[in-house]
Amino acid sequence: MTSKELDKLQWLHREIKQLNELSERLESLQCIAESPEFASEQISKYRQLLQSHSKLEKTLSSIENPKLRLIMRYRQFYGLEWDEIGWRLGMDGNAVRQYYHRYQRGRAISN
Repeated sequence: MTSKELDKLQWLHREIKQLNELSERLESLQCIAESPEFASEQISKYRQLLQSHSKLEKTLSSIENPKLRLIMRYRQFYGLEWDEIGWRLGMDGNAVRQYYHRYQRGRAISN
């Protein structure tokens, strides 16, 4: 394996871990939503959250770069600040922000 392939594999491993955590979070929300005390307004908010998550994941699935998918998921779904995302990924917060904005501006990002 090349170093580029090993790097991509490392980012994929981190992404799998993130998706597992996200899945657990959504499962716990579903359990709460199924409880009798859950008000209809909260059910509506829960459904909106699931729709937003579904749209985000559809968009993310079209992105080939696993590091970028992680960054975008932390920023868009979790709403984390750049420094927090950087800390979680072992990167500088400014580098994470620049990486994200390069993609947003339509520049190709290679692994």
